[in-house]
Amino acid sequence: MDSDACSVNTNFCRFCDTLLVRKGKDGTMMTDTVASLDSMANDLARDENLRIQMGANNPSIWPGLHQAWSTLAEQVASDESDASTRSRVMSIARFTRNLVAAVPSNQQNAL
Repeated sequence: MDSDACSVNTNFCRFCDTLLVRKGKDGTMMTDTVASLDSMANDLARDENLRIQMGANNPSIWPGLHQAWSTLAEQVASDESDASTRSRVMSIARFTRNLVAAVPSNQQNAL
């Protein structure tokens, strides 16, 4: 198991924990968290091996990714959407897009 992918998986799981626990209420923490997520998305865009490993390694990113999308969808649907929420939606969308690019197993897991 590649330690870089494990580290990225752990960081992504922390993002999800922050999103789910705080629901975007701590602006500074969420700004830092979104910046970290954007950095992960950039790494995924450049490195197919990282995409493959991240989709397969533990801790699994899939439950957190699904819950993050669900939480953000609820916030948008309940008119809790503000600039911070939109920023998180864009970041998770970039992350998801880059994670599934050219990796069929990730495409299946993302659904």
